[in-house]
Amino acid sequence: MKNLLIAVSVLFAASAFAKVNKGSSWKQIKSDFSVIADAPQVAFAGNASTHYVSVLKVCQSGSNELRTASKVQLSKWVGSGEQEVLVDAGKAYLYTSKTYVKEYCTKKSCDWGEGEKVVQSYPSNYMISVLENSNNEKGNDEVAFSKGYSIRSCGK
Repeated sequence: MKNLLIAVSVLFAASAFAKVNKGSSWKQIKSDFSVIADAPQVAFAGNASTHYVSVLKVCQSGSNELRTASKVQLSKWVGSGEQEVLVDAGKAYLYTSKTYVKEYCTKKSCDWGEGEKVVQSYPSNYMISVLENSNNEKGNDEVAFSKGYSIRSCGK
């Protein structure tokens, strides 16, 4: 009996430190600091700036609408001139259309607004690279594996 308890304890300890892999859940992958999910970003317009949010933290709230899965801290500019300051504006869900316009420069160089405008859509499904977190300044993390991800519905 004592040997069985030791074996079970060793098994649990080993599984607690097991590396995530392609078969791991996204929840496990996101909580493991030894890896980084190299997920695309969705742009949400905010009061003071654009918020870029990982597709792993976005849900689909309508047929052509995306929403942040949780409320986002917002800020806003108040005052004017040298007296203008950025202040807290509370938390809120951010929404954006799945369809957006992207501008591409088709010349040697372009000023803002001179590029060719192309209508694009955020896809619902992604193949996301999961990188080994090297924790170095060079940022040369290597791909450990890739895993499919589908944006979920926001629900109620």
